[in-house]
Amino acid sequence: MTRDLAEVPRFGLHVGVAAICLGVFAWAGAEGPGPQAPGSSVVLRCEQLTELRYQNGDRSVALTTEGERVWIDLEVGAPRDVGPHGSEQAGAGRLRAARLRGNERAEEVASDFQLVAIRDIGTLDETQARAVGLGASADNATLSVRCDGSTHEYAIGIGAYGSASRYVRHDGDVLLVDGTLLNELEIAEMRLVERRLLLVSPNDAVRAEIEVGGETLQLTQLERRSARARWVDSAAPETRRRDYDRLMRAIFGLSVEGALGEGGAPDLAESEPVCGARLYGMRDALLGEVRVGRVEAGPTGAIWVGSSDQREATRLLPTSGASLARAVDRLGDAAEPAH
Repeated sequence: MTRDLAEVPRFGLHVGVAAICLGVFAWAGAEGPGPQAPGSSVVLRCEQLTELRYQNGDRSVALTTEGERVWIDLEVGAPRDVGPHGSEQAGAGRLRAARLRGNERAEEVASDFQLVAIRDIGTLDETQARAVGLGASADNATLSVRCDGSTHEYAIGIGAYGSASRYVRHDGDVLLVDGTLLNELEIAEMRLVERRLLLVSPNDAVRAEIEVGGETLQLTQLERRSARARWVDSAAPETRRRDYDRLMRAIFGLSVEGALGEGGAPDLAESEPVCGARLYGMRDALLGEVRVGRVEAGPTGAIWVGSSDQREATRLLPTSGASLARAVDRLGDAAEPAH
């Protein structure tokens, strides 16, 4: 169907834009974005999401599920897939890529993905389509959804004036959709990636085995659920060890680097070992383990690489790797009686 956008009420916009663009923006702004807006409907819901891929120029973000885990694959400089109105284009520069574990928000998307239409606009002529960023010559971002044995393709237009909604085209029809997820995919490194290397809460850890310098330290956490929580030598719990507190804060603070790297993470087996840790909870249940190594990288400084039982080897945020190395170097600082 085709709607006459000239019939849509207009807001007073004091900008030099075409009348048709003004009409589209004002009409879209009349309804607030989100699934709770009156007249909204779910146009796609996935019971089993396999892959969600967002492509914008030479940047690609893919959310994929593998068993119970959700991964975020980021690429910059990759060839662009064939879109609705163009041929494949080579990405600028060399390929930079990273595979990172998805956080709770990514898991929420994977378990209950739905695309919510605030308005079904229908078919637009070329002038109207250009007004919302979906003209025939537009180099649109695309969204590809693979779920329940089918693939669904969408061309992404501009955002609606005064809201977080986005215009999308699917099978020739234009929809105004809730743009929350599309906006999150634009900044996936900040919104969808799990940055923690060790997915264990410090409050749950009862004891730890630390491998450093060829030795194994046995540590116990006292008063772990209070502000007086502290780590001590299991064989001498009466002595407070600030160096152990510092070490454990650094271990729990290990973070994955958000920047994309060329060639992925260095091989942990070829790195200089810095520290290894195993964390145990109640009834001596293993909560998680982590290993960290250092790779010398010339004048730019060291590269830190880590792995855990929840994550494959990956580059670490330089500040978190350096913090752990300093804590290891300061082991043996003066101890004091526990209070």
